[in-house]
Amino acid sequence: MSPIRMAKIESGLRNVIEFNEAFNRHDVAGMMKLMSEDCLFENTSPAPDGTAYQGQEAVTRFWQEFFQ
Repeated sequence: MSPIRMAKIESGLRNVIEFNEAFNRHDVAGMMKLMSEDCLFENTSPAPDGTAYQGQEAVTRFWQEFFQ
């Protein structure tokens, strides 16, 4: 594997780990700094189809309410 490809993989893994750590701390700001402005979060609730949240503002509100 080329060094450039390995660096991209490592960078992606670091982002996932950082997001997971922020999630476990209930640190919404820490989670959102890793998401793009046009992020999309698809919640599995309510069944059967769940709810989609589009954009940082909507996703931030969802997580703030979720962690309350």
